[in-house]
Amino acid sequence: MCTTDGDVNACSCNLVAVAIFGCFVIEPLILLEFSVKSELFYVPFRLVFPCCLVAFCSVQLIGQSPVLTPEQAHQRTSDIVKYLASDELQGRGVETKGLEIAGEFVENEFKSFGLQAMPDGSYRQYFDLDIGSPALNEDTCNLTFERAGQVIELELDKDFAPQIGRRSTSATGGLVFVGYGIKADEFNYDEYRNIDVNGKFLIVIRKEPQQNDANSVFNGTDNSDYAFVQYKVDTAREAGAVGILFVNDAVTAPTDAEDKVEADRNRFNVRGRPIPFAHVTRSSINRLLEKTPVVAADGTRLINLSEIEARIDASLEPLSAELGGWNVNYQANVENKVCNIFNVVGLLPGSGPNKDEYMVIGGHYDHLGYGGYGSMAPGRTEIHPGADDNATGTAAVIELARRFAALDKVNRSMIFVAFTGEERGLHGSRHYVDNPPWPLEKTVYMINFDMIGYLRNKRLDLIHGESGTGMAALFRKSAAGLDLDLAIGNSAQPNSDHYSFYAKKIPDVFIHTGITRVLHTPEDTFEALDMYGAMKVIDFTENLIRNLDELETAPEFVDLSGQRRQRTQSSLGAQIDFEADGGPTVQSIVADSAAEKAGLQRGDILIYFNTTKVTGRSVVVDLLRDNPPGTKIEVKVNRNGEVVVLNLELGGR
Repeated sequence: MCTTDGDVNACSCNLVAVAIFGCFVIEPLILLEFSVKSELFYVPFRLVFPCCLVAFCSVQLIGQSPVLTPEQAHQRTSDIVKYLASDELQGRGVETKGLEIAGEFVENEFKSFGLQAMPDGSYRQYFDLDIGSPALNEDTCNLTFERAGQVIELELDKDFAPQIGRRSTSATGGLVFVGYGIKADEFNYDEYRNIDVNGKFLIVIRKEPQQNDANSVFNGTDNSDYAFVQYKVDTAREAGAVGILFVNDAVTAPTDAEDKVEADRNRFNVRGRPIPFAHVTRSSINRLLEKTPVVAADGTRLINLSEIEARIDASLEPLSAELGGWNVNYQANVENKVCNIFNVVGLLPGSGPNKDEYMVIGGHYDHLGYGGYGSMAPGRTEIHPGADDNATGTAAVIELARRFAALDKVNRSMIFVAFTGEERGLHGSRHYVDNPPWPLEKTVYMINFDMIGYLRNKRLDLIHGESGTGMAALFRKSAAGLDLDLAIGNSAQPNSDHYSFYAKKIPDVFIHTGITRVLHTPEDTFEALDMYGAMKVIDFTENLIRNLDELETAPEFVDLSGQRRQRTQSSLGAQIDFEADGGPTVQSIVADSAAEKAGLQRGDILIYFNTTKVTGRSVVVDLLRDNPPGTKIEVKVNRNGEVVVLNLELGGR
């Protein structure tokens, strides 16, 4: 077998030499005899031997993974991460086509390395996932205004768009216009004053009055707290309203062309007890006002929203009114969506004394799609690429499958898995352990990758690291020469797919380079990653797998549940940015806190707590957990290039 690029070239040269030797030395001695329709044909051996030799060697090389230089492996892995995080894959949300494309890509990679399918002949382990994301039943959704035989029926997604929660909603009630839906006693502005809205539908304009007036009591040209949809919904609910019809303000939609209802059914992300509400066009409300004007105090009949807004801006006087005789009928039925998704599973059979034991190497390939569920950027509907979370982990699984498939043999069998449904609650890994393709009782270890693209200060978190006997020493052996600072975890943490195996009492480790600012946001892109750091993590894991594979006896399970870390009782009183360029940097100080009393300042970079170097968040957590309030510590900081020593006494929470 060819094991390096040089060996491949040498192997090719040797094939040519053997072919030439066969053609011109052996051929005079051998003729191949064929019988076709009782006639004999003689074919020179020089025409047959090279073809047979090449065909034989080709068969030998099929399924063997390419052996790459470190730089080639870096480029290949980077390309995989870049592809998985590309727009084409739509953020790999469980409801997107991009997730299926990603799964097919992983499957083809496993096949190209020669990994075997599951016993049922497939690489895909399908399961249904109720994503709890309500989908509107458009056939039964309607919004109508009715009065004395007159009916105005609004068209879905043209005239109105329902804002749905997790339950179907329907309501009927009279109609009241309450302007911007604001009760601001400090400004003597109350649009609910002297009007009964109990049991009624409310028409509410978005934002607030005088938006273009720098002297407006409502925070000038900036939004005040009264501008937000959440406030308006809470206020309407408290007043007894049964539903809300939101309409764009004139600043948001100055023309009819700009007055479009929100296509996103959950655009406003309202919390708390649901109340039926929909987003309605200005033109739809103006149709009502033409028939039932709002009458100002001086008797002026205001027949459209623009006239009403101009009058409120000028006088800062509410113009709330019941639209006499009109009733609203609203219905929005929702159905939870079920997605049929799949884990991707491939087997590298062992051939040593422990070939009937299995090690699982896995990571999830799903992410958040276009945001929504799980997003740390509420209201944003761009693609969430998930480059670090978890294209990096998926690429690590693929790269390690390639490396180990290239070996002559391995001792234990290795199962490579790309899980899905992790972001929705570890569903893929749970399905795997509940429906194992190979005996779970023979699964002796599980390695999970989740976010390995931000190796900072050399720190590598090995969460659940102490869930297997003797693993701490094996981790350190595997890190030899890689210049890594290992943080070996001793507490049970259900925060990724390793936990599904832990729950089945299988020793496991979650390999992780830490939480980032861009977690679950559209900014989790390939360009922000440290791929050289990721490759160092992969090299470490290759060593770890080799060392595990060589063990005569696999690690035994250690229950970590009794070692769960306690909530810290002490505090610094400072907010720290652990990802700042210079190091852990103080962002703000709490008044009258331990930090303020010690003289800590905004912009200080933490260097040492006593003799412990502050390399990241865990150092601060350990300090606060292990030391009670009142403990005195020496803090060294970098302040504008100079080392400053402070004496700090920990405060209570």
